[in-house]
Order: sequence, then C-alpha cells, then structure tokens
Amino acid sequence: MKPQTGIVLRLLGPLIEVVCAAILIKTWGEGRIVAGVRLESILMAGFFAGLMMVVAGLTMVKKPVSRAKPSALDLDLDRDRT
Repeated sequence: MKPQTGIVLRLLGPLIEVVCAAILIKTWGEGRIVAGVRLESILMAGFFAGLMMVVAGLTMVKKPVSRAKPSALDLDLDRDRT
C-alpha cells in the first residue's frame, strides 16, 4: 500500500470507532433490530472494523526508503585543516 492509504486508514478507523461506540452507548439495551440483526451486534462489528483499519494502516503500509544520514567521514569533518 501507499503511505497515503495508511494515513487514510489511520484517520478513518478511529472515526468509525468513536461513532459506533457513541451510538452503542446511547442505544444500549433498547433491543433495536436492523435488517434482522440486533443493532448492538452491528455497532460492535463496526467498532472492530475501525480497529482493524487502524492496525492495517500501521502494519501493511511500506515505509518510504530514506537515504542514510551522511556520517562525519562523508562531510569531511575529520580532515586536518591546513
């Protein structure tokens, strides 16, 4: 994946988690059913999907290869000045 994809996953994941958790807390125990499935189950699945998005954003994205920092030898700092 591209680094931009990882950023999007890491931003959308917590957003989905917060929304699902807030709705879950607000509607806990009401026993609502959506499309034949309890609303609590759908919201818990959404929460874990958001968590998996964060994990995927952190682990599956390749880090861009950075150039090695030049050492003191490369900068000629150890040469005797004449």
